[in-house]
Amino acid sequence: MGLVELIEKLINEHGSAEIMEKRLVLFKEQVVAVEERSNKVQSENKRLKDELALALEEQDRLRAELAKHSSSGIDPTEEKLLAAVGLDRHGGMSAARLAGRLSIDPIRVEYFLGKLEKEGYIIGQHFLGGASLYSIGQRGREFLIKRGLV
Repeated sequence: MGLVELIEKLINEHGSAEIMEKRLVLFKEQVVAVEERSNKVQSENKRLKDELALALEEQDRLRAELAKHSSSGIDPTEEKLLAAVGLDRHGGMSAARLAGRLSIDPIRVEYFLGKLEKEGYIIGQHFLGGASLYSIGQRGREFLIKRGLV
């Protein structure tokens, strides 16, 4: 091996080492960037999983609440009327008194009272020429107790 060949080999090896070192530095920078992105994605993933868990809990709670209301066929206005009638200690309430107390249109109150009476939730005492009085029935009492309203 001659002197020229030796110098040529040294230059090639030195050049290759510099290129490899530059590539290694670039590779390390890319690894750091990928790790940072991975950490951000993992953090975002955890946050989204936590949000999902909360949303699923809320969904379950709302489904249970909906089932509680819809299984009985009682609408929220009917529930308010039942609670008001159930808490009355004066022997009955008139439709007008209930409408005023609950700020519900009297026509809606009369409609729902009729429906509740037909279904056995309340008992209506109807007087000729006077206002009907409504009191809680056994089915209505059971409904209020099961839902913790009395």
